[in-house]
Amino acid sequence: MANKVRVTALFLVLAILIATFGAVSVVQAKTVGDVEKLEIIEEGQQTDCTLRWHRVKGADGYQIFQSVSDKKAFDKVKTVEGKKNTRVQLTDLTPATVYRYKVRAYKIYRDQEYTGDFSPEMTAYTLPGAPKVEASSLSEGSMNLRWSTDTGAAGYQLQYAKDKDFSADGAQTMDFKAGQNSAVLEKLTEKTTYYVRMRGSMAVGSSTKYGPWSEVKSIQIAETVKLPANIDKDKPMVALTFDDGPAFDGSTGRILDVLEKYGARATFFMVGTRINDNTKKYLKRELELGCELGNHTYNHDHYGKAVTEADVVKCSDAVYKACGKRPTAFRCPGGNMSSVMQNTAKKEGMIIAYWSVDTEDWKSRNPAQIISRAEHGAYDGSIILMHDIYGSTADAVEKIVPALVKKGYQIVTVSEMIQAKTGKAPQAGQQYIDYKTINNDTH
Repeated sequence: MANKVRVTALFLVLAILIATFGAVSVVQAKTVGDVEKLEIIEEGQQTDCTLRWHRVKGADGYQIFQSVSDKKAFDKVKTVEGKKNTRVQLTDLTPATVYRYKVRAYKIYRDQEYTGDFSPEMTAYTLPGAPKVEASSLSEGSMNLRWSTDTGAAGYQLQYAKDKDFSADGAQTMDFKAGQNSAVLEKLTEKTTYYVRMRGSMAVGSSTKYGPWSEVKSIQIAETVKLPANIDKDKPMVALTFDDGPAFDGSTGRILDVLEKYGARATFFMVGTRINDNTKKYLKRELELGCELGNHTYNHDHYGKAVTEADVVKCSDAVYKACGKRPTAFRCPGGNMSSVMQNTAKKEGMIIAYWSVDTEDWKSRNPAQIISRAEHGAYDGSIILMHDIYGSTADAVEKIVPALVKKGYQIVTVSEMIQAKTGKAPQAGQQYIDYKTINNDTH
């Protein structure tokens, strides 16, 4: 009897041991360790980064969770299968962004997923892209810069130098906030080539990180404008100005013929949409005759506060594409000034020209009336408004120019007249009614 009791007890103990071992085995089968030693092994790219961690024994794979900047929520962005795969590259990230990452291991047991605890968080960042830079020199000793701001950067760093290697001794550095997309550098050496590049910046913790440099731009700085030798500062002069061209019917060409015949020059305020393969010849001829290129917005569809910076810049781009020179003067559509047009003209290095004599050629289309208003309104230092898109205006100019010359007037550009009569170069962003009167509040 005692033996039977001992045998029964033995079997009972054995059963308990087997059950306990089975339970432990199940628990072990469901348990997966924690990820340790998570590290960022590659960051500072524009759209990707690479993570690495230590292998977890028994894991079937790993789950990567991501949070953008300081947001509390994490989202699972990738699953890495295979216990030996302890490295992952994350792509298609947003430039100029700070990310946080954590990783956990997982295993599958009887079609159920079990996970370990998360690794400690790690921070990584992507860099801003390289901005696109445009540089020009529109007035003596200065450089006009514009750059794209779609890189996600929190700011931008400019570097310029007289050598393309940007040696430490000669390179100058400037920083700009994210909202700024243009600048004017002054007091540069005239007739000297400068090299320019920019890069985006962002804050990562307490440090500043920089993206890649833009393409290097080179620009020769303009020299002090010298008045043509045939301008006599002591004799009266007027500035003829023409809006809305170039003309499709040849009127612009007829006006240029008259100017050339009498050794006269004028300022042409062009509409960007009228510049094409057929009319760009007029811009080149205007330059050959010493005329001044002007900007009258891209399509003349907006007035006053409705005019955008893009309306102005796009016209300047069209002029440059057609003849290789950017406009140096601007006229507001309808003469209606706004702060946007004034600021954009200043950034682009353009003076703004209103008028002191309005021929109303657009209204009358009558050569006799146009001639009368021009001749009787003209005075020393006046700016005369006409439009080169009308045949009637071209007819009138054939009489106006010789009549003004006969009266002793020199016919020059707006900028030439201001400089000749004041002894100073005209100021970009200032609107001139005549050679000396500035009024930035016309409507």
